[in-house]
Amino acid sequence: VAWAAMEGMFLSLRAELVSALIESCTYQNPEAVQRLVELALPPAQKYQEINAKGIVEANIQGQVNLQTLSTALNILEKYGRNLLNPHKPRFWRTVKFNNPVFRDTVDTIQGGRDVLRLYGYSEEQTDGLCFPEHLQEPDTLRVASITVDIILLRAELNLLLSVRWAPDAKELWVTWEEDVERSLQEGQPGLVGEAPPCPAPPPSARAGYLSPDTCQLCGLEPPSLHCPSCVQSLCPDCDSLFHKHPSRTHHHRMPLKDQACWSPPPPPPPPSLPAQRLPWRCAACHVVNDARAVLCAACDRPRGCKTPLHCEDELGSLARGQWACQSCTFVNEGATVLCAVCERPRLAGRPGLRKGSMSLVLVSVLFPVVPPGWQCEHCTFWNNIRGRVCEMCNRTSSRGAPEPPNPRAPPEKEAAEWLRKGPDEAAAEPKSLWKGSSIPHEEAEHRRQEKLREDGQKLVSMIREAEAAGVAPELVAAALHYSGAERPLAWLHSELPCVLEGVAELATQQGEQEPGGGLGVVTCKEVRAAWVASQGDVDDAVRQCLSARRRTVQELKALGFEERGPVLQALYQNQGDLWRALVQLQRQRLEPFHQRLWESEEPPIDFHSPDRQALLRRLLASLSLPSWGRAELVVSLVLEQPAEGGLELADIVEAVKASPSRDFIKRLLSWECAVCSLVLPRNKVPPDPPRSFRPWAPGASPVPPGPRPAPAVPRRVVAPVP
Repeated sequence: VAWAAMEGMFLSLRAELVSALIESCTYQNPEAVQRLVELALPPAQKYQEINAKGIVEANIQGQVNLQTLSTALNILEKYGRNLLNPHKPRFWRTVKFNNPVFRDTVDTIQGGRDVLRLYGYSEEQTDGLCFPEHLQEPDTLRVASITVDIILLRAELNLLLSVRWAPDAKELWVTWEEDVERSLQEGQPGLVGEAPPCPAPPPSARAGYLSPDTCQLCGLEPPSLHCPSCVQSLCPDCDSLFHKHPSRTHHHRMPLKDQACWSPPPPPPPPSLPAQRLPWRCAACHVVNDARAVLCAACDRPRGCKTPLHCEDELGSLARGQWACQSCTFVNEGATVLCAVCERPRLAGRPGLRKGSMSLVLVSVLFPVVPPGWQCEHCTFWNNIRGRVCEMCNRTSSRGAPEPPNPRAPPEKEAAEWLRKGPDEAAAEPKSLWKGSSIPHEEAEHRRQEKLREDGQKLVSMIREAEAAGVAPELVAAALHYSGAERPLAWLHSELPCVLEGVAELATQQGEQEPGGGLGVVTCKEVRAAWVASQGDVDDAVRQCLSARRRTVQELKALGFEERGPVLQALYQNQGDLWRALVQLQRQRLEPFHQRLWESEEPPIDFHSPDRQALLRRLLASLSLPSWGRAELVVSLVLEQPAEGGLELADIVEAVKASPSRDFIKRLLSWECAVCSLVLPRNKVPPDPPRSFRPWAPGASPVPPGPRPAPAVPRRVVAPVP
């Protein structure tokens, strides 16, 4: 009955946590997780979605790997919460193998990719895992259930990490199951039965607490920046990498100055030791020995010996029962207490310098005297005078004046305090005493030169590899500046298209706000050129794209293409190239002329066309007019004619060819016939009869003999219908 009630309570609490995660992906409830942890159920029943036992057995080899597994589970939890977010990241459907966060955390453990496949990343590609194309959205209920299992497993691992050292995965898992069975038999719910020599874990560790002294992304470095938008405290490297994404570049981060408020509560005092003697753990090989044993069963070292394991390689393999003196390395018999050569005790450590001499050496290293002055940024010469002009190269440095001294205690006082406390006490204290001390100038300069040389050699090798693959050095430099990847060529092939698409979309959205109809869709070719020119800066690349597109549109407008729609369409089809877009626009404008070339009949001339320039050019080309002004005369005279009964175009053209005078042209077009008195164009009036011909009249001279000619009948010339 108690088992059924406990199982029902666990399922109820788990269902509530799943529902809360579905409603809000940022839901955090340490109390609910703590209650789930405290319910003593077998791992097979506690974890319904993931194989927790297989993950633990495949990964745990010691405390360091346990911490690595906890960090990987933290990243897997973030993947689940991102899938539950209604506003998912842009590239949520794909998990790239070369992603630094994935590569350094999830991909370092066994079973990490299996959890991603459970989330829905079931299709494996050459460079990552992705969702199937037929799935538009992830299975929210299943993702939330898997995320709850990840949260629960991470909380229990953090608790195990805080209460015991597990040298073997099998031993850890067996201990876990034995603790569950023991708590079920005793009727006391709990995660594990605590070992007697270990203190009770703090509440923060029971609730899956990740120490605030570590970065919440990598879990290795101390945090120095806090982002209120992401609600995360990260180290500088993780912060620069995480906030390099275009959607997070505008986040404002605050430096963590006071670390005291982030520290976990102090652990409670350890309980009183039981009356019976407890087993002890060897400080060298970490093997648990019986309480009555004096020597370790594995390495034959005494109970208090802290000699590391690698000392055996230096001293050689010894016979069982013998021991080597740590001072003179003489091999003594096991029954002797003092060394036969130097008479030092068996447990005595290696001799060192005297306290006074050792202190002087350490003080000279920890508190060096840095000479005043400044280093020239051009020739690296160390100048002892004040100012910014170098004594060697006479060039001005941007930061020549020495910086103001650090308001901490002077080195003499620090050294005196360090000598007064002694090296052991000073080493036990926090390192704030010599945290601000600087290394000697020569050593710092040597390190800087070595760093520059190594970086230069690495950059040269990258450029040579890129040139062999046909990639420009500018593209490699932009990839290094944007991503910081160790293999920029692989990053360019896998990640650059996605980055360019994101920049193109961002530039298009900002271009739509441009007055006058926008700037159209920005192509990836334009974005690529701007991204390389800006050295991988996304904001600068967007500005350069919009500036180049705006300049191209203005140039085409100055050439006569003022309509924005066809101009933007031509630029998009020609990848933003100005001359190719101009050729396409000119071809569209000449399309009617190209069509007329293939027609069998000449189309009539439309004198009422709105394009007067095209009309005049056609008259000049087809009617053989001598000048542009004569063509304008033809157009004006034709437009003056009535709709019916006007003059023909050929008559007007003949008159215009005869003279440039408008009055004379009108007289030629209204010539009176001498025979019939009709008004006709001059080219249609017959010439006058010869002067020798006179018609016969009474009283005239007699007509010569011969047949009388017939009288001339005047002809009536009818004007043709236009």
